[in-house]
Amino acid sequence: MDNNNELTIKKIIIYLIVLFWIQLGVGVLVGVVSFIIYTILNPNTPANEISKLIASSNLLNVLYIFIGEFIFLIAALIIKNKYKNTFNNELSLKNLDILMILYILIFSLSFVILSSEIENIVASFIGRMSSLNQSITNVSQIPNTKGLILSIITIGILPAFIEEFLFRGLIQKNLSKKYGNTKAIIITSIMFALFHLNPTVILSIFLLSLMLGYVYSKTNKIIYPIILHFFNNIIVVIIIRYNTFEIKGINTSLDKIEHVSPYILLPALIIIFLISYIIYKTKFVTSNDD
Repeated sequence: MDNNNELTIKKIIIYLIVLFWIQLGVGVLVGVVSFIIYTILNPNTPANEISKLIASSNLLNVLYIFIGEFIFLIAALIIKNKYKNTFNNELSLKNLDILMILYILIFSLSFVILSSEIENIVASFIGRMSSLNQSITNVSQIPNTKGLILSIITIGILPAFIEEFLFRGLIQKNLSKKYGNTKAIIITSIMFALFHLNPTVILSIFLLSLMLGYVYSKTNKIIYPIILHFFNNIIVVIIIRYNTFEIKGINTSLDKIEHVSPYILLPALIIIFLISYIIYKTKFVTSNDD
């Protein structure tokens, strides 16, 4: 029998299913309202053209991302208050390990290369399914400085803070009390990957989530996985936004499926393993908040 004060796997799955349907419902509602407004404003425009206008609208793409992250935040706050989780010094910038941040940055740069190749391999079997991440691509490509700032906020800062707060700071932390760190990291990573809903990126997101979870369990400070998540997302934004020169398999057209050169992939793999080993061997001063 479940303890009402204990966040179990069953409860987490229920929360995430409810969260998914709320996000889907709100997204559909915004889409329907947008379609009606566009139809009223453009009465002579065919329905398929209106759908294209909605899909390419910078305002709506930003709104979709904001709404999704806002719903994540509400869910996280509800869980935090219900299960009395605290974070104390976990978000503090005081005494941050600069070397750890450097390791995280190098890992992120290398992991984007690996994840690109993983996605290329998966896409060769099932296709890109790029429409599932179209809002992110569109926001990343908004021109000028305003577009860059919007990209940093909506794709870099918000998901890093809110998703890490929910998945690492609440779900993983609570599961680790019952199942231990290793099982908690794996279970949380499966949930995190599945919740992104894009089959093309599920495996790479799962692997990234394992590292996010390990960094959190190693340092006991949520700020480090937030930084890792932020770096990863911002590197992707930069690749999408500033693709003036093509790196085969990394920033090539989504219509093409190409593979990363082994001369790029192999060093990236070596760096990932080296950084992972260094973090494993490093002793961190942890902060206990429970």
